[in-house]
Amino acid sequence: PPNKKLAEGGGLENILTVGIAPKIRFDNLGTYSPLLAPYRPWIIPVGLTFNVNTPVNKAITNISVGGVTGLGIERLFFNNRVSLGVDFRYYWGPDIPDENLKHFTTGGYVGLNF
Repeated sequence: PPNKKLAEGGGLENILTVGIAPKIRFDNLGTYSPLLAPYRPWIIPVGLTFNVNTPVNKAITNISVGGVTGLGIERLFFNNRVSLGVDFRYYWGPDIPDENLKHFTTGGYVGLNF
């Protein structure tokens, strides 16, 4: 069938990843130096991800389970009410044909602290 050939040639695309992971943040850098007080590094030792994937023709949906680990740093602004950060994460999962669950991501973010 033509749809099968399209799905085999195009592979699967990831449409949603839901992750559950502990984020261990180090808030005590200010005890070493006042200049380090607004910086908060963090790590994700290991976490669980649920990945929803679909072929290019959108005929089926595939759900797989994987893992995540990562690290990042954020800086506090405006009386510690806003934080700007950057993170690096590595995701992994089972070896499923045409599905790439082993990849790095990086990104920036803005956080509101309350």
